[in-house]
Amino acid sequence: MSYVYVYVCNLSTIMEYCNMKFDKSQVKDAQPVRLTVLPYMEKRDMFIDECVVLADEWRSSHASFIGSKSKRQLRKELKGYISARSDLKSGSLIWTIVAKIVLTWVVEWIINNYIIKSNS
Repeated sequence: MSYVYVYVCNLSTIMEYCNMKFDKSQVKDAQPVRLTVLPYMEKRDMFIDECVVLADEWRSSHASFIGSKSKRQLRKELKGYISARSDLKSGSLIWTIVAKIVLTWVVEWIINNYIIKSNS
């Protein structure tokens, strides 16, 4: 037996959610120590800003579908969206590794602190 879950949101809730912006400074302030010791500090901070802007774009285009997806699906979609549109692989191999670590953390943080909390 399979179950289908339907989430009902009114239009004003969806519009309010679409107009909400992620806070870049809040994301940067929440960086764990393991990110702050990585090389390329300035480039890393610019990449975090880029990830936050792209996450805003993703959320505004996917707002009506977010409540019907699992946390894992949301992480996968958001990470794919940012990876396809970001400056992830410009530079050295070390920068690519740093960028992937930062991207994984930013996506996880946004999903846990914005998406999941706002749906609760």
